[in-house]
Amino acid sequence: MQKPDDSSCSRAVAMSEAHQAAAYNQWLASEIQASIDDPRPNIPHEEVMAELDASITAMAANAALAALTKKKLAKTQRA
Repeated sequence: MQKPDDSSCSRAVAMSEAHQAAAYNQWLASEIQASIDDPRPNIPHEEVMAELDASITAMAANAALAALTKKKLAKTQRA
């Protein structure tokens, strides 16, 4: 039995990548169409960004509070 040469391996890889790309394109097209067909009202960009900014600010505040609490706890355990 003959070993496959490098060119046939390269073609197999290229074909596999082409199939993966086609599957991704099909998935992406269906996601886009689902978004277009969604009956819910659109949310303005500014509103989405304001909500994200508020979430990020809240998470940063929670992280800072957790770090401060951990620091105080470590100090009391050393004493």
